[in-house]
Parts: sequence; structure tokens; C-alpha cells
Amino acid sequence: MDSTSEEQGDAATASAAGPAAKLASEFLEGAACGPLRWTASDPLAFSFEYFGIQFSGAATRRDDKGLLTLSADLGPLPYTSQSREARTLAQAIIAAANKRDRPVLELSSRQHILMTGEVSVDLPFTVTSLLVGVTELVLSVKPCLDMLAMPLTAVQPGG
Repeated sequence: MDSTSEEQGDAATASAAGPAAKLASEFLEGAACGPLRWTASDPLAFSFEYFGIQFSGAATRRDDKGLLTLSADLGPLPYTSQSREARTLAQAIIAAANKRDRPVLELSSRQHILMTGEVSVDLPFTVTSLLVGVTELVLSVKPCLDMLAMPLTAVQPGG
């Protein structure tokens, strides 16, 4: 089997497995496998893009436990003058999302929709332990991201 066929097979497998496989593929792109070099005084910082959203992450040690924090700026809340319906829908989605444990959706002082979430991860930090935490957080907020896509793209040029 040539490399083109292998790449097409890998893409088909990732596509068939759904969003978790896409997330794993994007997160691991360029990452080294095995234990990650990390000092207890500094957070292990990383970023990745998932379905057009740029996420920032930090893994820290707190009370001899691993803690993974993810955040993302999902974009501005639509102005009422752009679309009253889109603004109202986005606000309802944010309110409903915050009735759950995590992650949290909130509005910044600049009226941007922000996602933040934390989850415990196994120590020592490895690509696998971080990927498990990232997957848990992102997939738990994915339904909200999907619902927010409609009101946020409806007010963008070409949306």
C-alpha cells in the first residue's frame, strides 16, 4: 500500500470515528508521544484548533493532582441591530449551557462569548492523559458550539 492510500485510509477512519477522532488527530499533529517535559513551577501550555475554533490549554499541578484548563473565544455576541433573533438565541444557549457543571460559557466585557473549563487529568502528564482531558471538555461543550454556530454565522458577512 503506498503512502497516499495509507493517508486516505487514515482520513476515512478518522472521519468514520467522528468528532473525537478529528479532535485527537488535530491535537496530536506534531506532538511527541510519551511523557512530556514539564517543571512543577510552570504550566504546560498548548493550543489547537478544532472546527475553526482556537483553543488554549494549560496543564498544572494542584495539590499533587493534574488539572487541565481549556479556554476559547467563540466570537462576538451578535448585535441586536444585526439580528435580534440571533442575539436572543445566542443568549439562551449561553444561559442553558451554564446550567451544567462544565465547561462554562460567559460574555466578556467586550461582549465576546468565552468558553472555559477545567478537568482533572492523570499525572505524570502525557499526550494521552492530556488528550483524554481535552476530549472530555471539548465534547461536553460541542452541542453548545454546534447550536451557537447558527446565530454566530448568521450575522457574519457571507453567513
